[in-house]
Amino acid sequence: YWLCPNGMACPPQLVGRIGLVVGRSAFEIEGLGEKLIQQLIEHGLLDGPAALFHLGEEQFEALRELDGWGEKRVDNLEKQIAARRAVPLARFLVALGIPEVGGVTSQLLAQHFDSPASLAAADEEALIALDGIGPEMAGEITRWFASEGNAALVQRFLDGGVVPLAPDLDARPAG
Repeated sequence: YWLCPNGMACPPQLVGRIGLVVGRSAFEIEGLGEKLIQQLIEHGLLDGPAALFHLGEEQFEALRELDGWGEKRVDNLEKQIAARRAVPLARFLVALGIPEVGGVTSQLLAQHFDSPASLAAADEEALIALDGIGPEMAGEITRWFASEGNAALVQRFLDGGVVPLAPDLDARPAG
């Protein structure tokens, strides 16, 4: 596999990461495909995976002026972003793009940790103790949360009004 070391400074990686955020497994914001994400990046409206949640009235007005964007499309995007700010923790974890953490693993983690902060505080032993998490995955997760850049990404989501909702474990059937 080829890996670009430039992270979010690499335009294709930025498009891909924002695509992950808006995807069905994460925030499920419809109508934002790769080409539209690229357009928003090129016009300076998106600069990172959490940037959608920091769009304000000025940016939505600028969107209305872009090709392919009309009043209805912009209004729909604005409503979807507002509606998706409260998101299940498992979907939030998928949106973060943590290596080795997809839908199934994020569900498992959400059943044992009630917030991104509690997961970030977990050590490898606590993660390995979970059925389905091995040493390699535990290492990836702890390294991801130990990175200052990734901690800043989580905070940027939270500062944008995103509220990761822990599952109601008491409402689940035992077993």
